[in-house]
Amino acid sequence: MCHASSSQISPDPAGRGLTVSYQVTRPGEPDDSGQRRAIPVPGSRTDLQADTVVVAIGYRVAPALALAADVEAAPSGTLLVDPDGGTRRPAVFAAGDRTNGPDLVVTAIASAHRAADAINRHLASVAHR
Repeated sequence: MCHASSSQISPDPAGRGLTVSYQVTRPGEPDDSGQRRAIPVPGSRTDLQADTVVVAIGYRVAPALALAADVEAAPSGTLLVDPDGGTRRPAVFAAGDRTNGPDLVVTAIASAHRAADAINRHLASVAHR
């Protein structure tokens, strides 16, 4: 099993996608709570070219992340989206607890299905240009 930690997502200089920079990690020794901290493996930093990046970020969006992604966050920490999970930024979608707040798994899955359908429609329209 390989563990990795992304450190940066940036536009491809040619404008054809994104570059995801990450570093392979290994589990460190357990701390007082029993959690193992990720330890970077020296010399393992790698760049990966991507045309799509899906970010899983938990219940709340850090204000700096929303600002950097140019999406709008509510004071509650959820992202503001249309009924299909689209944000104010074209081609950026969100779903689940990120948009509804903590809720039932079935609610998160339903919003993820709507967002996935919208992403599919978006990608199909881009492919036909």
